[in-house]
Amino acid sequence: MTDRVFVSYSHHDASLVTPVVRLLRSTNDFVFQDSDSIKPGQKWREALGEAIEQANLVVVFWCLHSNESPEVEREYRSAIEAKKDVLPVLLDSTPIPSALGEFQWIDFRELGRERHPRPEARPAPQAASPTRWRWYGALASAAVLVLLVGASLWMLQGSAPQVSNALPPPTTVEPPVPDPAVPVPTPSVQEPPPAASPVAPLVPLWVLTLLVVVVLLAPFVFRKSKSAAQKRQAANRQDQVMAETLEEELRRRLGSRGGGAGD
Repeated sequence: MTDRVFVSYSHHDASLVTPVVRLLRSTNDFVFQDSDSIKPGQKWREALGEAIEQANLVVVFWCLHSNESPEVEREYRSAIEAKKDVLPVLLDSTPIPSALGEFQWIDFRELGRERHPRPEARPAPQAASPTRWRWYGALASAAVLVLLVGASLWMLQGSAPQVSNALPPPTTVEPPVPDPAVPVPTPSVQEPPPAASPVAPLVPLWVLTLLVVVVLLAPFVFRKSKSAAQKRQAANRQDQVMAETLEEELRRRLGSRGGGAGD
C-alpha cells in the first residue's frame, strides 16, 4: 500500500514547512501539501477532504499561526474523526489543544527558535545598536562629501568670468581712398582660444569622493551578504534535521502500520 502523508499547516509558516516537505518527498511515496498538490480548477476544500481520507498519517505543524487558523483546526479535527494517525509537530510554545494532545508529538521548538520564535519571546522593537549608528554616521559623511562636491561645482560655475557680447557703438570713419597700384592685403581670421571647462578641475575631487563612498560602503555590504549567507546555511541545516527527524518518525509509524498495527 502506498504511504500517504497529509501536511496541515498555516500559510504564514510556508517558508519553513515547504523546504521540509521537499526533503520528505525525496524518500516518501506521497506527501500532500495544498500549495502544489491541488490542481488548478479543482475545488480545494473537496481536495483537502479527499487527501485526508486517503492519508495514512496527518502531520500538523503546530504554532501560534496554526492555532489562529480555522482551516488547520478543520483539518486535524477531520483527521481525528476519520481515525487517522496524527503527528503534531511543535514549532513554538503555543498550548496544544486537548484533541491533539492525545497524540505523541515531535518537539522542534528549540530547533526552529530563530526562524519561528516563541510567542512570548518575540523581540520587541529596539533602538539601533551602536554598530549600526556607526554605519549611519559613515553614510552621512559620504553624503556630506557628495554635497560639498556639488556645492563646489556650482560655485565654480557661478564665479566663471562672463564674456559680454555687447559691442561698442559704431563710429563713422571716412575710409581712405585705396591706391590702385598698392595691393590690398587679405586680413587673417584668428580663432579665439578655447574656454577652460569649469568642471575639469573638479574631476579628481569627484573621483576621490566616489572612492571614499565605496570604501565606506564595502564593509557594510560585505557584512550583510556574509550574514545572509550564514542565515541561509543555518536554515538549510535546520530543514535537514527536521526532515530527517520526521522521516524517522514516519518510517516508525507507517512501518508499524505495514506490520499489522493499523487503526
